[in-house]
Amino acid sequence: MSDALHSDGQLHFPGGFTWGAGISAHQVEGENRHNDWWAFEQQGKVAHSHFSGRATDHYNRFDEDFAIAESLGLSAVKISIEWSRIERERGVYDQDEIAHYVQVVKSARSHGLSPYVTLHHFTNPHWLGAYGWWEGTSTPALFAEFVRAVVVPLEPWVDTWITINEPMLLASAGYLFGMWPPERKGWASAWRVARNLVRAHRLAYEAIHELDTVCRVGAAVNVTALKHPGRPTLRDRLLGGWVDWVANYYFIDHVKDRSDFVGVQYYTRATVQQLLAGDPMALPTGMRPLPKTDMGWEIYPKGLYYTVRSMAKRSGKPIIVTENGIADAADERREDFIVEHLQWLHRAIEEGCDVRGYFHWALTDNFEWREGFEPCFGLVAIDYLTLKRTVRPSARTYERICRQNAVPAPVKR
Repeated sequence: MSDALHSDGQLHFPGGFTWGAGISAHQVEGENRHNDWWAFEQQGKVAHSHFSGRATDHYNRFDEDFAIAESLGLSAVKISIEWSRIERERGVYDQDEIAHYVQVVKSARSHGLSPYVTLHHFTNPHWLGAYGWWEGTSTPALFAEFVRAVVVPLEPWVDTWITINEPMLLASAGYLFGMWPPERKGWASAWRVARNLVRAHRLAYEAIHELDTVCRVGAAVNVTALKHPGRPTLRDRLLGGWVDWVANYYFIDHVKDRSDFVGVQYYTRATVQQLLAGDPMALPTGMRPLPKTDMGWEIYPKGLYYTVRSMAKRSGKPIIVTENGIADAADERREDFIVEHLQWLHRAIEEGCDVRGYFHWALTDNFEWREGFEPCFGLVAIDYLTLKRTVRPSARTYERICRQNAVPAPVKR
């Protein structure tokens, strides 16, 4: 890395840089009984027969969790709104649940945290199935109606909205590989969903800005650093370019004119073959193996630099790293993971990328979708028997970074 060393041995981030951590409603709230994932869990389709149940009981303990975030020096928190709580029946909006989320964002503000509110984080109300889930032609408009119902009451406390979390993962996991609800399999199905998610974002963006002209609206897209096994052939490179575009850039290419920023969510790298199989461990890489997370994902900090730089150039928009984190139950690798990824993010900034913030995933351990409760992504550990919160040692390293607005410079340069 070629960043100029500062006199204090630190790499300083721009003034006003946002430091945060994330959670999502279904993963932490508990008792979200009226969405597609709850039904999926009851069918025993989650690892170890786990089901979300009471999760971390964040629904009742949000103020406690935000107080912990404040104690760690964070300035923001990425949260989500559970569609199925607010619109349990089509067109009927539960005012008590809306009032609950008003209290959530007010609590975040009271702890000095700017709430970055995600309006769709994978889960869908049961009734959406009658409309074809995300394959249905009316679903984007139905989502936009929900967005209007939520934004009006929450707008006084929210200035940053994320319309859809990882849209291409939703399209691939649920409609291409059939690993998530509604368990469809096929390129045609996934393509219809991808197009509908583009339309949903555009409608939501317009609806939000009709109500609030000064807020920021964007989507959070999952990006994977692409690699080739061994010596790539011309066919490998051509196929790789297409897969890279579909997996990483299709969505943003179609919504960048309706985006105030791009949320980049980066975890690992993968080969073309692994992406096509939907499994990061499906094939040997043919490259020098790297350390892996508890999920089996390679730890490749430089990939954050590559993906942020590429997304900034391609979109022309400010970048916010809205998720980056590690499953590490023993908390042995998280400290280095955070530091090394931020060192590479700093390099992207130094080279001219307009990066406005970084959110670690996650604030607390949570229900990790099809993998259940076993993966531990949290800065804060959860004892699922007692629901006791315990700040992990690695969180103190992140706290120092947040408070100093700087990361230690690499030892070897």
